[in-house]
Amino acid sequence: MWELPHAEVPDGEPEEEAAVRVAKELTGLDVTPGPELATIRHGVTRFAITLVVVEATVRGGRFESDFYAEGQWVRPTELAEYPVSSPQRKLMDTLADPKRQQRLF
Repeated sequence: MWELPHAEVPDGEPEEEAAVRVAKELTGLDVTPGPELATIRHGVTRFAITLVVVEATVRGGRFESDFYAEGQWVRPTELAEYPVSSPQRKLMDTLADPKRQQRLF
């Protein structure tokens, strides 16, 4: 299954700082965070999942991950071709919506 990099954000950590931390920890990339693009909510039994999507620009680094086996840059229109979990599908459908800005990190 494929997914966009994500991680839990501790209480009190600003979303912009979390985006920088998660990108570095999971992908090895140094990013500059941008605006929030979307908030995706998904329920699984008694659990509520909230994904806050932050745009980011890569400043440097190269893909290296102990977490992900592989990384790929894809266009939003190509996201539907990848098998993903339900929350990630909601996220990818939102990002691929032709009515929204087409820039992703």
